[in-house]
Amino acid sequence: MAGDRPLLLLQIEPGSADFKSAAAIAEFLSSAAMRGVHTLAWVPSGATGPRALIALACREIVLHPDAELGDLGEGAALTSTQRQQVDRIIARGANPRATGALAAAMSDPAVALVALTFTQGAADVEPISADAASTRIVTADEVGLLRDAGLAIQDVRVFKAAGVPTRISGRQAEAAGILVAGSSVDLASLTTKWGIDEDELDLRSAKHSSQRPALIKVEGEIEPLQTAYLIRQIERAVEQRADVVIFEIDSPGGYLQDSLELAFAIHDLRDHGIRTVAYIPRDAVSGAALISLGCDEIYLQPRGKIGDAGPIFQTDDGSVHRAPEKILSYLREVVRELAELKGRPPAVLMAMVDRQLEIYRVTHRDSGKVWYLADSEIDNANGEWIKGPVVEESPNELLLFVRGERAHELKIAEPPVRDFDELRERLGIAPEVQLVPAERTWVDNTVHILNTDFMTGLLFFFGLIFLFVEMHFVSGLFGILSALCFGVFFWSKFLGGTADWLEVMLFLIGIACLMIELFVIPGFGVFGVAGGLLLLASLVMAGLTLNSIDQAATSQQTWGAIQSLGLAVVGVIGAAAVLSHFMPRIPLLNAMILTPPTLVTAVPSGTVTGQGSEGELVGQRGQSITMLRPSGKVRLGGRIVDAVSRGNFVEADTEVEVIEARGKRIVVQAVGSVADDDAAETA
Repeated sequence: MAGDRPLLLLQIEPGSADFKSAAAIAEFLSSAAMRGVHTLAWVPSGATGPRALIALACREIVLHPDAELGDLGEGAALTSTQRQQVDRIIARGANPRATGALAAAMSDPAVALVALTFTQGAADVEPISADAASTRIVTADEVGLLRDAGLAIQDVRVFKAAGVPTRISGRQAEAAGILVAGSSVDLASLTTKWGIDEDELDLRSAKHSSQRPALIKVEGEIEPLQTAYLIRQIERAVEQRADVVIFEIDSPGGYLQDSLELAFAIHDLRDHGIRTVAYIPRDAVSGAALISLGCDEIYLQPRGKIGDAGPIFQTDDGSVHRAPEKILSYLREVVRELAELKGRPPAVLMAMVDRQLEIYRVTHRDSGKVWYLADSEIDNANGEWIKGPVVEESPNELLLFVRGERAHELKIAEPPVRDFDELRERLGIAPEVQLVPAERTWVDNTVHILNTDFMTGLLFFFGLIFLFVEMHFVSGLFGILSALCFGVFFWSKFLGGTADWLEVMLFLIGIACLMIELFVIPGFGVFGVAGGLLLLASLVMAGLTLNSIDQAATSQQTWGAIQSLGLAVVGVIGAAAVLSHFMPRIPLLNAMILTPPTLVTAVPSGTVTGQGSEGELVGQRGQSITMLRPSGKVRLGGRIVDAVSRGNFVEADTEVEVIEARGKRIVVQAVGSVADDDAAETA
């Protein structure tokens, strides 16, 4: 009870929320229907975005000293309609410490706040509180209006600069006498300070808030195949409309580019209104630490560790070296961006990747807020921060690597949890809500198997051998099987995260060039060479991820793809030699085998027997087996050979005559057209 009124205690936790829903709750809390209820918002871990509006609608706010409240637009300005809703809620005056100026700055980062010191009694201005009787926080635009109203202003200083999202900590708000009724380190001290009987509190609704949680395990090395699998799991969580996704991370790290891709894929879940949590029971090292930084909240077990994310690369001789400065500089900026997006000290996170960066514990000159900054940041703050001791984990060329409690002290993570059950309780997941890890589907298992070096080489081998057999048989079956092998190959690489439509297009263009070379311009010229190179390039590129950050990883993947393709080609050459030897002896099949033209000889009787010179083929007659447009197959003396027509296309089952034979090139024309040509020459 608050006096003779019932008390409604709202524990507001961080996380994403829909503005429309949060505004509806805030409207109700500040409405006339709630005037008989004392509303108290307890914010132990901070609240930004629409959730902060719910706290502003309560009669009193209690913040943890280090927790922050504000930034209603999550880094962006609210729309005009949303601003009107916020102004209406604040104007009802449920919380006199939540002024219109504060609400305006929280709604739009471009609004600056200033602290005015004035002479009491010089103007009809009521102080915000007795503790801050001569100070008032207003927007920069209001300063002139207050002077015109006769306020005797003694001092003006910047409280919050324009362009920076407004997030006010409990310690800062209490020192300025704004926003909060007080601060408290935990619920027990809050109930003691406000005279609340804990036995009368019903905390179930505060604890059991998540009804659609999802659990994704991040284990082992972070590499392209693992990354593609985890992204599919994230997409499935979105499809299942999860409201919180827990990433249980136990990994030594892996490829830098894949780790960053996962970190930002997790961060983007906020666009779907999904709260993301990293749970680290043991180790989140190197790239795994970067993945954790993409989550809204990080929870470690007391002995869990996070950090040591400095980039390294391995040379061909197996030795390990630090990454060059250009990669380190890029990574520092990416880590800074993740820190600012999640409200963590950028210097602490950058110390995970830069072993030469020293960071210091600092205290804000006015608000007393504790934070962590590097030397350059302190120097650029113009005395705003009081420099304290150096963080012991950062000097002496060491990458920052800390356990659970220390991670919380450095404002990287939340207070540690003993086990997964405590994590569920902290996240508000009801005991009856099942939470099982996402399992691999048959598609995931199939993709994993097909992306092994052995299966990749096997698909290459069968794709090429079926193509070889198809070229010696009048059948489309082996052509379909070859296309199926290459189709499965590209499908597995698509889902494995290494192939895209570019590789498929190169493969199809390469096939088209070879078809032109075989059927339109027989021989082996520009189209044949270009087609072969395009096929080779598409198959190699489909097996790797072009990595602009880690060149060594790209080289390793390229060499592996070339090895798989090379071994497959060697196997095909051996198998082709065996097939060429035995297929002519197999009944039924020997009549379908295409025999090279140098193996047949023309005789005057019009049949082809034995072996002779190229000129002996000229004048021989046979029958077209397929349509010649201009290339196709003809039967000469009981054997099937490749031939090219001269002039018009020749229909199937047409009598033809050899008019030219050079090497493997046989040129024919329809017998009827021969007479036409002779007649034309006579005329």
